[in-house]
Amino acid sequence: MIRSDRILVIGIGNRYRSDDAAGLLAAEQLQATQLPDVRVVAGVSDGASMIDLWQGYESVYIIDAVVSGESPGKIYRFDAASGTIPKSFFNPYSTHSFSVAEAIQLAYALDKLPPKLTVYGIEATNFEQGEHVSPEVSDAVSVVVEKITEETRIVVDRYIERRK
Repeated sequence: MIRSDRILVIGIGNRYRSDDAAGLLAAEQLQATQLPDVRVVAGVSDGASMIDLWQGYESVYIIDAVVSGESPGKIYRFDAASGTIPKSFFNPYSTHSFSVAEAIQLAYALDKLPPKLTVYGIEATNFEQGEHVSPEVSDAVSVVVEKITEETRIVVDRYIERRK
């Protein structure tokens, strides 16, 4: 079953763990833009829920904080439907029941990956309790919102062209 809103964006994070809120904040900004044919869900915290959530969507975007040792605010973009993503980026400080990478691995094993699955990771450094997001992460959130807005418009335009 293909849904009428063809694109799903999932923002992952914990508002009360500083930079870990990156994905959640990006999803909230995207919700405010009300992109056509795009459903945005902020605050998914369970891998199994994520797998159930993306069923029937042609294109899925996931946004989460990552830790790789690079500079705060660095943005990563992974094509998870055609390759693996670095599991170590999503594990060290995860507040989720299991990481994004583990959810994708499980979905792959169960043949439940969407046709297009893009993961945006935003390099974070502070996971302490509190609602203060570092300026670098905040800036990166805005950039990811712009990138996803642009990408989803291209996908929707292609869909409209195919229907003509």
